[in-house]
Amino acid sequence: MGFINIHETTFIAVHSMMLIAQHSGNSLNAKELAAELNVSEAHLSKVLQSLVREGLLTSSRGPRGGFSLNRPKESITILDIYDVFEKPLHTNRECSWNKESCRFGKCPFGKILSYYNSEFKKELAAQTLADFSDTK
Repeated sequence: MGFINIHETTFIAVHSMMLIAQHSGNSLNAKELAAELNVSEAHLSKVLQSLVREGLLTSSRGPRGGFSLNRPKESITILDIYDVFEKPLHTNRECSWNKESCRFGKCPFGKILSYYNSEFKKELAAQTLADFSDTK
């Protein structure tokens, strides 16, 4: 369908990245992040590994190990994180039901959903982790 959808995993990812950005220069481990976010450490670890695979985080092992940003916080948008976990938002489809044609000639939802998806993407792309790194 392609309308705005945000799973819990995405919320966890965005908030984890925001916390890591607040501690720039210092890595945080999954246990610390899970406690701060009040989420399952096992679930959070899977989310963090996905972010590592996508190149948004780096991880290091050992007593001082943990997760840190792989790029400057000013260059990581909320959309970058959203796109790791969510299906792409369609911003140029006439049919939101994924049909080749509408028996009525045009989709009553197509332009509306495309418009709001486009605005949502613009807003997420306009926000970087740096925008949130000074708030506690």
